[in-house]
Amino acid sequence: MSSPKSQGKRSTRTDAQSAQPSNEYTLYVQVRLRPRQGSSIISIRRREDKSIADAEIAVGARPIDGQANEELVEYLRDVTKVPKSDIQIVKGTTTSKQKVIHLQSCNEDPFERMALEISQA
Repeated sequence: MSSPKSQGKRSTRTDAQSAQPSNEYTLYVQVRLRPRQGSSIISIRRREDKSIADAEIAVGARPIDGQANEELVEYLRDVTKVPKSDIQIVKGTTTSKQKVIHLQSCNEDPFERMALEISQA
């Protein structure tokens, strides 16, 4: 006879809880980075695949020692309210102006926040 400690952990979730949809949003943004005074989203377009968007984003920092990348991540953090730890540059981290950025949010769609930023500019 085995003790309760030797048995695997049992799930405490009910079937109804397991069936609830996840409120997690994942967005890959293909960014064309533009040098400019200040940071702003110039344009953004969502693709048919809702998890991918194309954007043109301006940053004021120079592309030296990753400064432009840092400003881009900070700007996206401010606009989308996604924690910095959930924003990753997955392609184009060094010399490219073309970048692919992964944003993951538990609260709301990052694309909607980025689109709202353009409409308020």
